[in-house]
Amino acid sequence: MKKQFKIILIFFAITLLFGCGEPDQPREQELKATITSPDKSVYSLGKEIYFAGSGRDCYRTDDGKSWETYYLAGSDLVWSSSINGDLGVGENFTRDDLSPGDHKIKLTAIGLDGTDSDSVAITVNGTKVTIIEPTNNSKYSFGDNIIFKGRAENYYLDDDGNLKLDTIPEDDLVSLEWTSSINGWFGEDDNFTKDNLSIGEHTITLTIMVGQNDTASALVKITVKE
Repeated sequence: MKKQFKIILIFFAITLLFGCGEPDQPREQELKATITSPDKSVYSLGKEIYFAGSGRDCYRTDDGKSWETYYLAGSDLVWSSSINGDLGVGENFTRDDLSPGDHKIKLTAIGLDGTDSDSVAITVNGTKVTIIEPTNNSKYSFGDNIIFKGRAENYYLDDDGNLKLDTIPEDDLVSLEWTSSINGWFGEDDNFTKDNLSIGEHTITLTIMVGQNDTASALVKITVKE
């Protein structure tokens, strides 16, 4: 008798924690997204990051007399980064290609009647490439002198665990190259001008190698008109 009473108490406790509400009443438990990993704030560039989370929703049973909890999976759990955009779907996966910088990682749970999200902030330290000039979506006429200027910076943790960002001197770079989606390779300096890009819409990419396995890039789009 005591054992049966304990089982009833356990069932009642689980119902209070995870149940959706009393039969024939509005549901009490709302759609919920929860991130359990990443569980630390700073990661090294190129290292695997484990993403794990869950989504929980409620539905009314076929007979309409009660609510039941169910857990979301697959494409109903969508992950994204404020820097890299879409990261993947599902309860868990790993990525080793996040860009350096301060990321807001977001998990969106898609339920029956809406969405809920959870987020965490992480930092990936390493090399950051910035194109200073030209600016994104700039427009030029054919023959204009276009300034190309970029830099590489290094994310690192100081002795106190604070994230720092320092510009890397050009002499410390293994390689630096500029490419156009139309003209191909066209430069290897951190600051120069060019007046003969072809007419059209260009994606300009600056790729910088700092170490043997430390390469980063940035891109902008420009238009050269007749």
